[in-house]
Amino acid sequence: MERVAAEDRGSRALRDFDKKIVTARQQIDDFYKKRLPAQDSAILREMGKLAAQSGVKIGQIRSKTKDTESVGLRPVEIDADFSAAIFN
Repeated sequence: MERVAAEDRGSRALRDFDKKIVTARQQIDDFYKKRLPAQDSAILREMGKLAAQSGVKIGQIRSKTKDTESVGLRPVEIDADFSAAIFN
């Protein structure tokens, strides 16, 4: 009886699998569009905005895009100097 229940759970997981794949791809595309910038310069602009809002000054900021074999994503290395006045 347990074996039959386990097989039933397994077959339920595979139902509408093709629809689940389409939904997952749409969710991944939406994540990339909403959460990851299309251009590397957008990262630096956002850092500048956040620094200005919080009273932090950016001394130098450098970015370097690294080559990768993965499709769709590129790692970006960012090196920055920050300073801020601290009040007690």
